[in-house]
Amino acid sequence: MSINYKQIHQYLITTLGLIIISSLILTPRMTLNTLKPCEKHDINIVYKFGHTHAWDNHRRYNELNTYRGTYTKDMIDKGTITARLCINLEELEQILDKANEINFINYPEHSLPNNEGIRSSSSHTYRHILTISNGTHENTVQWNSIGYFKGEDVWLNNLIDISKMITDIVESKPEYQDLPRPTAGYA
Repeated sequence: MSINYKQIHQYLITTLGLIIISSLILTPRMTLNTLKPCEKHDINIVYKFGHTHAWDNHRRYNELNTYRGTYTKDMIDKGTITARLCINLEELEQILDKANEINFINYPEHSLPNNEGIRSSSSHTYRHILTISNGTHENTVQWNSIGYFKGEDVWLNNLIDISKMITDIVESKPEYQDLPRPTAGYA
């Protein structure tokens, strides 16, 4: 009796193909739509920030959006990735307290302080757009900065403090920590 290896090979390929196709069809997908939604609160934040080069040329940036319960991370050379990320009420209240402390609701909307006059060895300028809503009032402020470098401008320093607070909260979350790291950087 001779073994027909060609038939066995073809049988194995066909069987393996069917198994793979079946598993793809039958395996439930974990998507943002199937994950448990975040608890809704009156306090909401949309914070977009990123390297100005990427923002201007590729329209990519990092974004926390508590309305949707998501965080989008700029993966630099690989586009963006979005994950479910919930900010709890205590953390939102902490951010709102800081916003009230610096009188964020009365900051002008556009291009409040920029990085003029700030000197740093870093050429990395970042654009920020921060919207905070407390259920009755909402304000959006846009600004540029060189990282977390503080200068003379009190308003800019306050914005850097609140943006750092938000970033620290986001980066402490397991959902953020589970995101892949970018494999490249901006020049």
